[in-house]
Amino acid sequence: MMIEDRLAFAKGYGKNHEHQDIYVHNLIPVGSFSKAFTAVSILKLVEDGQLNLDFKVFGKDGVLSDLKPWDPSTVDRRIYDITVDHLLRHTGGWDYTKSKLMEPLLNSALLANGYNVENITADMKLPELTTPVEVIRFMMSRPLDFTPGTQSAVSNIGYSILGQIIETITDLDYDEYVKKHVMIPCGMMYTKIGRPHVFAKTRDTNEPLMNDVSKVSPDFVGPALGWESNMYDIMRFSRCLDGSGDFKILSDQSLKSLVAKPHAAPVQHSESWIGAAFHVNSRGAVWMEGEFFTDDLLFFHQGPLVKDTTQPRSNVSPGQPSAYAAFFTGQMFNPLKTSIHDLVTAEKNWSLDNAFLDDVADVKTKYGDIEQVIKYQLEEHHLHGYSRALSLLRYDIKWINGFSYKKTTYFVVIAQKTNKPLFDKVVITPGLTESSLTQHKLHLEKTGFNLTYLQNYMSHSHGGSVFLAIFRKNSYSNSTVIRYGVQHYTQSYKKLIELYAEEGYIPTSQSLMYNGVDGLVSFILQEDENRKTQKDYRSYEGVSQSRLNKLVTGNAKYKRKLVYLDEADYFGKPQFSAVFVNNKVNSMLFNSKLSVKDMSKIIQREQMYGKLPRIIVAYGDKGSLWYAMFLEK
Repeated sequence: MMIEDRLAFAKGYGKNHEHQDIYVHNLIPVGSFSKAFTAVSILKLVEDGQLNLDFKVFGKDGVLSDLKPWDPSTVDRRIYDITVDHLLRHTGGWDYTKSKLMEPLLNSALLANGYNVENITADMKLPELTTPVEVIRFMMSRPLDFTPGTQSAVSNIGYSILGQIIETITDLDYDEYVKKHVMIPCGMMYTKIGRPHVFAKTRDTNEPLMNDVSKVSPDFVGPALGWESNMYDIMRFSRCLDGSGDFKILSDQSLKSLVAKPHAAPVQHSESWIGAAFHVNSRGAVWMEGEFFTDDLLFFHQGPLVKDTTQPRSNVSPGQPSAYAAFFTGQMFNPLKTSIHDLVTAEKNWSLDNAFLDDVADVKTKYGDIEQVIKYQLEEHHLHGYSRALSLLRYDIKWINGFSYKKTTYFVVIAQKTNKPLFDKVVITPGLTESSLTQHKLHLEKTGFNLTYLQNYMSHSHGGSVFLAIFRKNSYSNSTVIRYGVQHYTQSYKKLIELYAEEGYIPTSQSLMYNGVDGLVSFILQEDENRKTQKDYRSYEGVSQSRLNKLVTGNAKYKRKLVYLDEADYFGKPQFSAVFVNNKVNSMLFNSKLSVKDMSKIIQREQMYGKLPRIIVAYGDKGSLWYAMFLEK
C-alpha cells in the first residue's frame, strides 16, 4: 500500500505453491505485470530516439525485417500493417479467446495439461520449441483474429514480439536491457525472469497444476508473463512510474503515451480502455489483473500518472493510498478483488512508518536527528539496485565493505538519512577491473564526479580480485588534490606515502589484498592545499585481529581515530589494513570480533547514548563469520 512515496503497509498471508508461508520479501511470479516492464522499456527507447511507435514491425522495412514467416504461403498480409504501437496497446490482431491455439507461447504446457489445441511443435516438424522466435514465425503464418488497430485484446504474443524488438534495437538480451534501464534506476534489486505456473484445463480448486511447468521456458514468456518479483520491488516500480519520489522513470510525454487510448480501436467514447500494458479509465486510474493461465494479481493506481497543474483536484485524498497491489497463489474470485478494493478505500488510519526501510535494513538506529540503516550481508548482485533504493529513500551510504563467505560475495553497509535528493549525486560501482576503474573514473570526472572511496575485494561472481568505487558529485573543493593507485606492493606503498606525507597528503582509502605472500595496497591520498596545518595520521597494513584492538586504543590516546578499515585473507588468517587520523575523538567503542547477534545488541544498546556505527568490516576465521565494528558518539 503506497501513500505518496511511502510504503505504508505490506504483509503476506497463507501458503505458496510449495506450501510454505508467504512473506513480503518472497519472490513470486508476477505474471501479466511483466508487460508493464516491457511497455516502459519500449517507451524508454522512444524517449532515447532509438524507436518510433509508428514503425512497422514486419516486412522489408520493419524493425524485425529479418524475421520471416514459417510458411509464406499462408501469410495474412495484414501482419505487414502491424506497428509497434499496435503491439504496445494490444491492438495487433491477436485474440486468444477467438483462437484455436489459445496462448501459442504456452502451447507445450497447454497440450501437456489436457487442452485441445493445435500442436505447434508437430506442425513445424521440430523436436521441440527452443526460442520464442519460432513461435512468432509460426504466428506470422496464421490468420489474424482481427485487422490491426480495430480492436483491443490482451496479447501475450504481441508483448513477446516487443521483447524481440528491444533485443534488436539495443543489441542486448531483453532482460539485460530492462534491468539496466528500468529496474536498477528504480531501485528494484530482486526482480528477475522467473517461471509462470500454468493451470490444468479442469480443476476443482484455484490451485495451479505444478506438473509440466518446466515445459514453459522463461525465455518464451519473459516480456509478457515471465518475471518474478516481490512486493517491495513492485511498489518501487509504482513509485518510479508516478514520480512520487525523487525519480521518475518516464517523461510526462511518455506517461501520456502509456495511458493513451488506441488510435483506431472502437474505444474513443468509452470510459475505460487498454493502454500500454495497463487498463486505464477516464479519471486517469490505471490497473492490471492476472490472466487465466497464471497466478492472479490486482494492481491499482489511483492516478493520474501525469498531474494536471490546472486542476488542483486529485483522485487521492491526503493520507490515503495512491496505489496498492495484491499478488495471489493461484486464481482468485473477482468478488475477493472487489473486497480488497473496498477495504483499502475504507481504512483511514494507515501507519506513518515506511516499510521500505524494513527491506533495506537489518538494524535501524536513531539518535536525535541522525537516522541510520545497517545491512550486514548484502549479496553482490543486489548492490546496484540496493544502493539506488537507498538513494531514493534519501539514505546516503557512509560506509561499505565487501567480503566473501562460503563462496559468496557480500557487502556490509551503513547509510544515513539526508534531507536532499541523492539519486543523481552518488555512483557506486562494484566489480571493476583495474582498466575499467580508470575508464570509469575518467568518464565520471568529466561530469563533475570525484572518486571518494576505493576497495579491492575478492568477488566470486567476477572470478577474482576486483574493485568497488564510490564517486560523488562535486565532493572536493577546488583546493583539494587526490592521488590514487591500485595494487602497490606494501613495501613500495609505505615508501610512497612517506613521500606524499611530506607534501601534506593523507590516505582516505587503503585497501589490502594478498597475492600469495605479497600484500597489495590500493589507495586514495588526499591533500587540501588551503589547509594551514596537515593532520597527523598513522597507517598500518597486515595487522592481526588481536593487535587491531590495541591499535585502536593506542591511537585514541593520541587523539587519532579510526577512519578506514579493511581486511584480507592471508592463508586462512584475517589481516587488517587501518588508517587513523588526528581529529576530535568523541566517546567511542571498538570490538574486532563480534557475531551478528552480539553486534545487533551492542548497536541497539549504544544508540541510546548516542554512539552509532561508523565502520563495520566482516571477515571469515576458522569457518565462522565475524565482524569488527567501530562506534562513535
